[in-house]
Amino acid sequence: MASSIKIVIASVVAASAIGLALFLFSGKDANLEETKKIVGRVEASPRQGASPFGPKPLQANTELETEFARTPPSTNAISQSQLILKLSNSSDPKDALVAFRLAEQCKVFRDRQRSDGNVEEEALRKKCGDISEDQIRGRLLNLEKAVNAKVPGAAAAFLDVGPVGGDMSALETRPNDPLVIEWKKRALALLLESAKSGDAASVMELSLIYHNGGIVEPDREAALMYETADQEIQKSKSKISARRQADYDNTIRYLSYGLTEQQSANAKENGRNFASSCCVQKNKANLKDKD
Repeated sequence: MASSIKIVIASVVAASAIGLALFLFSGKDANLEETKKIVGRVEASPRQGASPFGPKPLQANTELETEFARTPPSTNAISQSQLILKLSNSSDPKDALVAFRLAEQCKVFRDRQRSDGNVEEEALRKKCGDISEDQIRGRLLNLEKAVNAKVPGAAAAFLDVGPVGGDMSALETRPNDPLVIEWKKRALALLLESAKSGDAASVMELSLIYHNGGIVEPDREAALMYETADQEIQKSKSKISARRQADYDNTIRYLSYGLTEQQSANAKENGRNFASSCCVQKNKANLKDKD
């Protein structure tokens, strides 16, 4: 169960709104400002997946395709390499995270093809465009810039990349390596700090890592706490359908399994308090303004 959850959630996180937006522009030219505006609108929309442990994955593709159909790119366009360059040179650290994701999705796709021994040049061209090797190698500098500026989503991206410059296998093959140990400590610290500031991606990641382990020892009570917090944050951002609420309830029951009634009650109360302290009231006010 845990391994399947890891796979599903890893794919969801990797296919973030920014990464998917830029993927849909693959093989096309995209105007920088229009791209950023569209990405911003999609990121501001409610999360589609009911919960990190629910049966329904994030349906961002459909949402993004609809968004791009409504807002076609300008004819005054730039290539993917130029887009990364402009974003990297921007004074806004949020742009650095966009630049990182664009290069990262290219690298992940390229590495997967190479590992499979089946490099499809046309597919690679559509995914990566004219992104250079230097831009792929330099992607972590953009991530570091976003992390240091505490950009929402940057802490979760730092976790996704893995230690030692992106070698996730090092967690198992080199667990005692000082670089790996230091990376694990930093990844957890970044997630905790970002979650306290209201970054929903970090709250969800905390629920996952405390459930699955990896950079921390599994702790079902902590996983339940952060899952409860994540649900409360999502509810404060948008109105929840009956289907999503049912998925939320199933997730809570699953994570409560093996805990005493008191442990479960404490974890859920702590989760609600965590969400309230970081962002619920602000999100509810924003939701009210939109209505």
